[in-house]
Amino acid sequence: MTAPTPSRRIKALAIATRAVVSLLVVALGVGVMVLLERTRPEAPKEAAAVSPPRVAALEISRQAVRRPWRGYGTAQAVTAADVPARVGAVVRSIPRAVEEGRRVARGDLLVELDASDFEREVESARQRLAEAESVLAQLEVERDNLETRFGIEAEELELAEVELARVQSLFERGASTQRELDASRRSVLISRLATELTRDRMDQIGPRRLQVEAQRGALRSALRRAEDDLERTRILSPIDGVLQSVDVKLAESVAVGQRVARVVSLERIETPLRLPAGALEEVAVGDRATLQAASGTGLAWQASVSRIAPEADPASRTVTVFIEVEQPHAQATFGSASNERLLTPGMFLLGVVTGRELEQQWIVPRRSVRGGRLMLVNDGVVTSIPVEVRFGVEGILPGVDLPDDQWAVIDGPLRDGQWILVDGSMSLLDGARVEPRVIAMPRQAAGPADAREAAP
Repeated sequence: MTAPTPSRRIKALAIATRAVVSLLVVALGVGVMVLLERTRPEAPKEAAAVSPPRVAALEISRQAVRRPWRGYGTAQAVTAADVPARVGAVVRSIPRAVEEGRRVARGDLLVELDASDFEREVESARQRLAEAESVLAQLEVERDNLETRFGIEAEELELAEVELARVQSLFERGASTQRELDASRRSVLISRLATELTRDRMDQIGPRRLQVEAQRGALRSALRRAEDDLERTRILSPIDGVLQSVDVKLAESVAVGQRVARVVSLERIETPLRLPAGALEEVAVGDRATLQAASGTGLAWQASVSRIAPEADPASRTVTVFIEVEQPHAQATFGSASNERLLTPGMFLLGVVTGRELEQQWIVPRRSVRGGRLMLVNDGVVTSIPVEVRFGVEGILPGVDLPDDQWAVIDGPLRDGQWILVDGSMSLLDGARVEPRVIAMPRQAAGPADAREAAP
């Protein structure tokens, strides 16, 4: 026989090695499988009976509710003044206390303008008025003199007429000449002419007086305007409030109508809310409202409806309702430690207006409604029904042992005394069995006399 070559021996040895390794791997896998089988944990045997979960169930009944209407708006001051310059001049001085954010009272000096031109105008108007008064005084003196002169001339005329009658009588008896008669007649004519001239001058006094009096009236008006312009160089605050801005600087030239400052009163703040158009039927002036800071700081203010816009916006189907907050002590407290409670203009707010009418409605915790369905508990079995949320209300429901402050007013196939699942987020399917812990809701009478509001 021929002896195997070295290459064949190496090949046979490699095959044998692979076979042994394969057997060892298979044996190891079998051993691991057996070990896992022997050490696996055994599942506990299912109890003969499983206790149903314990859940909170609310026994519902209709409640008397006022519908809240919600909207957003920006607060604005009811009383604010953009203080203008009423005369054109150069700013002469600004008091040191006139700074943005400072409180001011009505009549406080805000800005003083250069008054030199207006002072000269006042002096000139006074001089012109004095001249008119002097002319009137002269007319009075002239009238008195003319009246005296007229009296004298009237006596002279009377004497001349008496003398003419005497000379006429003598001339008829031949005791007087024609020359004497003509002289007497001439004397009467001269006296009569003088009397008529004096009467004409007296008659002219009246129109001249009326003309000068009219001029005097115009000059008095001009003086008042000049004095008003002089007074307007001192620009005063027209209201009590807080300085929002000071818009001029020292030595700046201001024009008529230019704003020099803005003063805002914090005592009455109004917020226009845009509510659904349906609110027109249920909201009236005087209805109570609550304003809350939309920033979520928790600040809130009690308010009331001050006025309502008569027309709804057809594009957005909303109506504007104005909510007013009165802060009688705002002027004194602004800038102090209690300032944080003040409602100030410019704040973005959530407003809630409570309707006037009490309605008997189904009201359930907001968390009870999920996906438009409400879960009922009947004989320990859960079933769900479709419901529609009409609106929501906030606040603790008196007489209900639940911490919920968010409630939903719903429409659905419900009846008094039914149990609903308080927490609608629980993973329970229709037909699941539960053990309810029933929480009663106070019964409400159907009449409005006994009805009360479920939530503020």
